[in-house]
Amino acid sequence: MQNEKQKLERKIDIEMQKLVSLRNILKGSVNKVRNASGAEIHQLTYKGEKNITRTVYLRKEKLAETKKMILNYQKTKKIIDNLIELNIMLLKTID
Repeated sequence: MQNEKQKLERKIDIEMQKLVSLRNILKGSVNKVRNASGAEIHQLTYKGEKNITRTVYLRKEKLAETKKMILNYQKTKKIIDNLIELNIMLLKTID
């Protein structure tokens, strides 16, 4: 059983390394809207404190970075789900 435990612990370490590598994360979505003068602009919409929807207007040079951070958030959620499953399996191992 020790071998199974070691394999699970190694998988957990790998998932944790992935998690640490995703340093910049954002939860939200990017939308294209028109301002009062009719120009297209991008905004980040997210849920803030007390679940209140917040909006941040983005400069063009920040758009790609913002989208990458949102993708990193989605990856983070998957890694956390994997870690939960691995830890459940670890709890079930017999020492």
